[in-house]
Amino acid sequence: MPVIGLISRATQVGVAAHGRSPHLLSGSLMCKTRLMYFTRWLSLYFVPVCAAGILVGVASGANTTTDPGKSLIVYVNITDQGIKLSSFLRGSLAGNTNLFSADPARGQIALFEIHNLGKKPHGFQVLGKKIRAIPPGALKSFRVYLAVRGKFPYGSSLDKNSPLFHGIFRVY
Repeated sequence: MPVIGLISRATQVGVAAHGRSPHLLSGSLMCKTRLMYFTRWLSLYFVPVCAAGILVGVASGANTTTDPGKSLIVYVNITDQGIKLSSFLRGSLAGNTNLFSADPARGQIALFEIHNLGKKPHGFQVLGKKIRAIPPGALKSFRVYLAVRGKFPYGSSLDKNSPLFHGIFRVY
């Protein structure tokens, strides 16, 4: 058996006993073998794990993100018999501006327009905003950013005892 590089005779005999040829242990071939195993490890384990992590991150973000900045109009009609809420998105169809019925969603800016259609003063409160007394026939408005999803109570600040003047405003 010839001696290759600085490999001792004992090493050559030990390698030969395991069925490997001693020339694999020479300098440049040994580095190429390590590089080959390392690149195989990268391609088999590291790259697929990273790709799976990226796909999971993209897929989970797609389900919970809401488009920001859509303006929502919430009409609040207060009569002497109760409160009625209706929500709409403003959009254009065939060149005309129209209102489309819509559910409030997180990320929207809601414009609440409160109309008192009754014969006595009424108030309104929702999402931390409170309008004390709206005279009969008057209109008041305010804007609120819908930051979180959930169910939020609304009601009249003056008619506290009647269940017809209270309800739940849901943000999807």
